[in-house]
Amino acid sequence: MQEFIIDEKFKRILPKLDEIAYNDLERDILAHGCLMPLVLWNGILIDGYHRYEILTKHDLPFNTMAIKPQQHKKTCSHGKKSSQK
Repeated sequence: MQEFIIDEKFKRILPKLDEIAYNDLERDILAHGCLMPLVLWNGILIDGYHRYEILTKHDLPFNTMAIKPQQHKKTCSHGKKSSQK
């Protein structure tokens, strides 16, 4: 398992799940496992905080996927209109 950083400042700005959605996610993970990897960027968890919390609560295995800074730039610029004609 890859080690990573939990950035509390970043975690606080992410949308929280309401109790029903969180419980649904927990039931789904318990029934099927974690189907999507936790996403890391520069060693920081950027996607999967709720899954990570549930997985560690139940001592369940999970996978991580590291994206490179170049991938992050492409993701962030995707959908932006070019100012060039």
